[in-house]
Amino acid sequence: MTVNESDMTRHALRTAVAQVCLAIGWTSIHNTPLNIMVDVLHRFISQVGRTSQSRAELYGRTDSNVLDLALTFDDLGVSIPDLEEYVQHFEVAPSKEIPVFP
Repeated sequence: MTVNESDMTRHALRTAVAQVCLAIGWTSIHNTPLNIMVDVLHRFISQVGRTSQSRAELYGRTDSNVLDLALTFDDLGVSIPDLEEYVQHFEVAPSKEIPVFP
């Protein structure tokens, strides 16, 4: 069986969503809601990447930087101070190491 990047990405996102669900106190989840949350996370991460890259290209750069990301978060309504607080106070149990993309 050949594993492609899409399968690995989906598995990593599924693991991340499941860990957050466990961390907030959920003890189980059905496949359908888990898959929906994985899809939402995948779309959000893709949107952040596309928007940051577009902003960098708008300013004549080939790679986005932290400022592009901060402006992208602002566009999407993500508060940087709230995100910092979340990262500082929210702990997720470590998972198995994710293998490098092929």
